Amino acid sequence: MIRCRFAGILLGTVALILSLPGLGRAQRGGFNHDEKASQENGWLSGYRQGLDQARKLRKPMMLVFRCVP
Repeated sequence: MIRCRFAGILLGTVALILSLPGLGRAQRGGFNHDEKASQENGWLSGYRQGLDQARKLRKPMMLVFRCVP
């Protein structure tokens, strides 16, 4: 009984660990990290660019921190 429970927990843990890299690939495929496409939609990728534009337009700047692998 205890061995069966231990084997189930071990198998579940191994399956979870092996599925984690797949989650990262799915996320990268679902989002568009192309810098040209984001600039076409008005997004700036540089802090200095955003700061200069905010000063020029006299508007507040919103920062979005993202991790692009």
